[in-house]
Amino acid sequence: MTASAALLLAGSVAIASPSGNELSGFSVHAVPLGQAGAVRPGVPPGLYPMNFQFGLLPSDYNGTDQWPCYGGGAECSSIDQNGVVLGIPIYAWSLASCNNSAPPANPCGQIYFFYQDLTGDQTDDLILTVEVKQGSNYIFAKGPINLGPDPYYMEDVVFSGDKAFGTQGETGKGNGWCAGSKHTCVDPVAGVANGEVILQVGPYEMKQKFAINLQ
Repeated sequence: MTASAALLLAGSVAIASPSGNELSGFSVHAVPLGQAGAVRPGVPPGLYPMNFQFGLLPSDYNGTDQWPCYGGGAECSSIDQNGVVLGIPIYAWSLASCNNSAPPANPCGQIYFFYQDLTGDQTDDLILTVEVKQGSNYIFAKGPINLGPDPYYMEDVVFSGDKAFGTQGETGKGNGWCAGSKHTCVDPVAGVANGEVILQVGPYEMKQKFAINLQ
């Protein structure tokens, strides 16, 4: 991994038997808050947003997820266990690269977001919605998708997925990068695009937003 294409974020949470899987087009990695003092008794239960970005793919991208790469793992053994390697988030993107107007799916970047699940609620379902819009037009949408009972108990959680925007040459609801939603995607145009992720667990709800500019 080149330094120019990766961002190392270091945190104060130690990795202890992290869980990882694939949920509805996003890879998910959870880090238990195993370090002494990581959970403060005075913090109200809830879903706490930490970071939501559209980041670079590896320069040698081959269609497989190379990051996030978590410190202490086999692929990032040289990185301390309190860190994670990510694609650098940027604001200005190439419209030509990210306009996926014809098949097949051709990601240009990676959506990723971090949050802390301090709900203590493993009974209610985790519901995920991710959308990217230009004005009222959807260029990416996923959800709302019910992911079943919330599996994360007092953990830092990272969702990530390699994505682009547009129709992929398809029409109608759930087309192209709107697959897995009730929305109809259009192809992106030059200008600002606004992303939003919404997570719900029972009475708890979290929203995070990002903005990028396609030119």
